[in-house]
Amino acid sequence: MEANCIPSGSFLDRVTQENCQEVFDKSVASNMNMLRVWRVGIHENDEFYDLSGIHGILTWQDFMFACSMYPRDEAFLKNAEKEDWGLMNSVIL
Repeated sequence: MEANCIPSGSFLDRVTQENCQEVFDKSVASNMNMLRVWRVGIHENDEFYDLSGIHGILTWQDFMFACSMYPRDEAFLKNAEKEDWGLMNSVIL
C-alpha cells in the first residue's frame, strides 16, 4: 500500500525527529510500503529519508519543478540540475 505525504512543515527548522518518526510509525501501523512526497516548494529533511530506510519504506520523491512554467535559460537549468542531483543524493545515500 502507498500514501501521499505532504512535507511535515513549511519551516523545516521547526520539524523535529519526533514529527518524522510519527509519520513512519503511522505508516508502518497502516501497512504502508511507499510514501510519495508531494512537491510543495520544499524538500524534507535528512532525518525523514533516514527513517524511510530504517523502516523499509520506499520514498517516491517528486521533483520541485511541476505545475508551472519555469525559465529555460542556461543559468536556471544548470541551477535546477544541481538542485535535483543534490536531492537525489540525499534520498539515495
